[in-house]
Amino acid sequence: MLLSIIAILAALLMPTLSLAKEKARRIKCMSNLKQIGNALLAYAGENRDTLPQDKKLGDWPHDFSKPNADLIVQAGAQKKVLYCPGLTAGVNELDIDKYWWEFREDRRVVGYAFYTKREPDDKRSTCYNWCIFIGKVTETNRPAETVVVADENMSMTDRNPYNFVVPSDNVPEHMGRAYRPPHMAKGGLPDGGNLLFLDWHASWRPFKQMLPRYRCTTSSQPYYFY
Repeated sequence: MLLSIIAILAALLMPTLSLAKEKARRIKCMSNLKQIGNALLAYAGENRDTLPQDKKLGDWPHDFSKPNADLIVQAGAQKKVLYCPGLTAGVNELDIDKYWWEFREDRRVVGYAFYTKREPDDKRSTCYNWCIFIGKVTETNRPAETVVVADENMSMTDRNPYNFVVPSDNVPEHMGRAYRPPHMAKGGLPDGGNLLFLDWHASWRPFKQMLPRYRCTTSSQPYYFY
């Protein structure tokens, strides 16, 4: 009888505990973006308003050349803040290094979508719905609307029915070799995502307010939403 009561209480508490964990992840994610913003702003302040650039390797917004990613770290963003806690829940530090930070000899993969130019001539043609890759903080007169960094919400389709399970070999096997939204709602859809803007404020955007903004042209070619 006592075991049955404990089991019932545990079942009742599980949704509350899950919500509390997700709330903590969102708070940490928001803190990560603010720290990234501070690092980008500091770098731009010392480099004539230019954001960190080296060379473009890959066209996914989480792809960086090693020197480019290292410039962000050297500007003040610790490696761990470059990964959303919703993405890395259940992933140990060694897996982050193996699958993402040390992805290749010349490339690092981070845990957010960076809409920044990787080199001065980085011209990506598959942007829409006011998505641009920024090279300088003075490049647009709409900084409060321009997203610089965002949670990675990727779908294999740009409209209903969505498929937010994106195959990728650089995702650990125990995570199903696929990217999923870092902040999930019921039914396999994202609940939303945190965004960092060019005026350096950060805010949460519910999924129902998101649009497809960019499509990768390599590998599984997902659509990025924010």
